[in-house]
Amino acid sequence: MKGIAVTGAGIISSLGDNLKDNYSSIRSGKDGLDYPKILETNHKLLVGEIEKKDSEFAESLQLPKAHNFTRAALLGTLAVSDLLSNCDLPEFPSDTGFISGTSVGGIDATERYYTEYSRNSVHRKFIQAQHPGFTTGKIAEYFGINSFVTTISTACSSSANAIMMGARLIEAGKLKRVIVGGSDCLTRFT
Repeated sequence: MKGIAVTGAGIISSLGDNLKDNYSSIRSGKDGLDYPKILETNHKLLVGEIEKKDSEFAESLQLPKAHNFTRAALLGTLAVSDLLSNCDLPEFPSDTGFISGTSVGGIDATERYYTEYSRNSVHRKFIQAQHPGFTTGKIAEYFGINSFVTTISTACSSSANAIMMGARLIEAGKLKRVIVGGSDCLTRFT
């Protein structure tokens, strides 16, 4: 059996924008919970919301104004960017695989624009974002990953299943390295 090792990590959450900030927040006992400020909802529930707007994320990733990244794709791209910086690599080797878990993919965009699709063609680019694979595709495209790219969407277990699948593919000798994990965002539906 081949050994499998975690050689890097990246994260963005309500506890911080990167691995170091998340670790510090956990060590200090911060819970990251608050009432929604970005998500438009009438419900008064404590949530783990990342309190930055999509436009801020897009700017930090240097995306063009007319991009079609949903919030889940933006968050996943930022987490993988953090992973890349923590591995001290300028880019991922060409044979890097990518398995992304998500429950709802880009539902945030389809929720936001579904009443406008028929009369506003600008937002039609988000129709395809409803499919969970769209999020994976946008993240992989951003980093030029194309050797093995797939999505797992099994509700709350999506990221755990992505991790297990990646480990099995390495163990079977199908991949040498793989980025695994997942991204989701708060939506009215979820």
